[in-house]
Amino acid sequence: MTGESHWLTLVFILGGALMVFVLGWWASRASKAGGHRHYESRRVVCPASGQLLDATLVRENGSGAWVRVARCQAFADPEKIRCHEGCVDELNERRETIRVADPSAASAAQPRGTQRPDRVE
Repeated sequence: MTGESHWLTLVFILGGALMVFVLGWWASRASKAGGHRHYESRRVVCPASGQLLDATLVRENGSGAWVRVARCQAFADPEKIRCHEGCVDELNERRETIRVADPSAASAAQPRGTQRPDRVE
C-alpha cells in the first residue's frame, strides 16, 4: 500500500494553490468597487449625447445609491470615463422619485385586511 497514492499530495497542493489564486482574484475585483459596493451592468441614456449605451455602474449595497460609472461604451477605452457622469445623477433622482411615490396609492393596491394597523380605513 505504500506509494500507491503519491499523487494525492500533489492534488492537495495544486488545489490549495488554485483556491488561493481564485480568492485573491475575487478579493481584488471586489476591492475595486469598494468593500460595501458592487458592480451592475445597465443600459442607460447618456444625458450628453442622448444615446442608449451599455454601462457598468458602481452601486452602494446599503443605500442602493449609484456612485460612479466604471465602464461605458461611449468611449474608445470604456474604462476611462471622461465625462461628468450625469447618468448616475439621473438614476439616483429616479430612484428617489420611486421611493417618495404617493403612499396612498400603495395602500389602495393592497387587498383589504392587509393594510398596516395604523392606517385602518
